[in-house]
Amino acid sequence: MEMDLATVDTLHLIGKTLVRDYVANAVQFIFYGMYLVFIRFSISIILRRGKDARSIALVATLVVMFLISTFLWVQSTLVLVQRIHTTLIDESTLSLDARLKLAGLKPQKLLYAADSLFLANCLIGDLLVTWRVYVINSKARYIVALFGTTLLGILGADVAYVVCFVRARLPVAAETPETCRNLMFGSLVASAGLNTFATLLLVRLAWLHRRMTKKTQLGKTVVYKILTVLALSALVYAVFFMFAILAPRYLKSSPLPSTMGDIGEQAFYQLTGLYPNAVIVLTTHDTSFFGLRSSSSSSRRPFSATLGSMAFRSPDLEQSGRIGDRKSSVSLAAPSISAGRPLSTDNAMELPPRRPEVSWRASGV
Repeated sequence: MEMDLATVDTLHLIGKTLVRDYVANAVQFIFYGMYLVFIRFSISIILRRGKDARSIALVATLVVMFLISTFLWVQSTLVLVQRIHTTLIDESTLSLDARLKLAGLKPQKLLYAADSLFLANCLIGDLLVTWRVYVINSKARYIVALFGTTLLGILGADVAYVVCFVRARLPVAAETPETCRNLMFGSLVASAGLNTFATLLLVRLAWLHRRMTKKTQLGKTVVYKILTVLALSALVYAVFFMFAILAPRYLKSSPLPSTMGDIGEQAFYQLTGLYPNAVIVLTTHDTSFFGLRSSSSSSRRPFSATLGSMAFRSPDLEQSGRIGDRKSSVSLAAPSISAGRPLSTDNAMELPPRRPEVSWRASGV
């Protein structure tokens, strides 16, 4: 018996929806596996540095982000299973159109909870970025104030988003108030802007440091490598944020398909928490995960700790012998979320030797 055209179209739509959800869940699972690896090493690095209040607070923050990301992955899996059961297994007495509609209605509470926790995870990540900027530019008050104001704006938008949906009594996706959608969009745009500005700031710092040290250093300094890793990581994060989430889901004229937005959003469920852990691991030179070894016990500490204990001065002052002049020194604290303490000019160290103690055996660092 031949099926009518409407039934064929409905089956096609059901199959397309299930394939999209399956691919998105598989992509998220891959990033979740990477997340498990990175968080194990990042927490180990932080605790090895010391168990002071700052380290414990950072570990607690990373664990909270991991728990939220775990819930997001479990939620995505449950939604996929629920939709398969609704469209193909249960509700056999209903028509295909009714099954498809019911499959979209059933997981709404889980989807709203996921959106709210995703915004919370983005907010925590933005808080870490703001703290990193404060550590780097504690004296540049206008930059710190800008990031702090943006962070408060994101917090306000997130709270308003939750209140909006509670007042609307958790409507179905087609009936979502425009105000609620705009609040979520505004929060994500502000978050993307904050991360983009942080990326530009890191690129500028890396360029300035390279310009200052290229006349006195034969190779790239440890600090330059840290800043480069931070800048590249932030760049990848910001670009993925804009082109995988904002463009396909919120810009009607975007050439990117909406399916990419669904897959990108679920991947970003894990990338939001994976990003700070990856930064900690990538800016640490004594972890065996990347095959790096330290040639002396004195250098068994994270790159970020090395960065936080150094002062950078003008090459002209180096040549003139006025290395210890405090007024002419430019202090730079650790620009990593795994950073140690801000630089004190009272304990300024000499510039790194021309032949650093660390022997690099892994390429790409």
